[in-house]
Amino acid sequence: MINFQIKKAFYMYNLFKRNKNLALIVILLTMMGFSDFLAAQNAAADTTNVRFMLYGRVRTKRDANPIPFAHVIKMRERLGLVTDSTGRFKTMVNSNEILRISAIGYKPAMVSAKEAKEIENHDIVIYLTDTTYQLNEVNVYTWRWLDLQYKMTQDMPVLDKGIKERIQEYILPEEIQSLVNSSGVPGFYLNLQSKAEKQKKIVKELEEEFRLSYRADSLMQTLAKRATQLPGNDLEIFIKDLNLKQIEILSMTEYQLLERINQQYKIYKETLLKQAPKK
Repeated sequence: MINFQIKKAFYMYNLFKRNKNLALIVILLTMMGFSDFLAAQNAAADTTNVRFMLYGRVRTKRDANPIPFAHVIKMRERLGLVTDSTGRFKTMVNSNEILRISAIGYKPAMVSAKEAKEIENHDIVIYLTDTTYQLNEVNVYTWRWLDLQYKMTQDMPVLDKGIKERIQEYILPEEIQSLVNSSGVPGFYLNLQSKAEKQKKIVKELEEEFRLSYRADSLMQTLAKRATQLPGNDLEIFIKDLNLKQIEILSMTEYQLLERINQQYKIYKETLLKQAPKK
């Protein structure tokens, strides 16, 4: 049995040795045939992948208006161009090219040059859809210089200084001019993050200032008239002679104010008596 197996092995070895050259020839012929097949496939591909001039127009999908300066990117060649002011473009492409068209505010679109090649004159129209953006909350304050001036002149009485002079103490002239300009130009936006916040703060401070001033002056007018019964002009002179600041008036009780008024009124009467001509 063993001798039979050994003889069989030698027989197969001798057979392979005799036909080795034939096997190599078969392998070479097979490789040559496969190479010819690949060459034929490439030749067929080359006949379909032709190069041609592509014309295009980029428009909005909503109303078909042209989109100027849209980006047109050839994805395979990695080259790009932009549309002109009428939304048109032209470029040489291969039929297997893919074009990506994009513009700010619109969703990008992909176009196959193979599909464009089948269109008459190779002239295609690409429509882009509008893109909507989700913005964060924006606080817009509508206070303007004219609103501020109107509120101050209508709601508060004019005191010893004019409204305009009082406001100029708190706002620089260049800021006033900026506010005046912004109030008269429709569609002109201020820097909402800084200007509007600052303006709102100034308005609030001015409102508080005038409110306290009005309250202090009204209180002094009422108490001084009740205690002295002086006429208008004499009463104003008397109140000025008291030389009380607004913060002092608002921090004192009515009893303390009346006591101060009575003391000053006593001095006021003594002064009048001294100034009166002697008989």
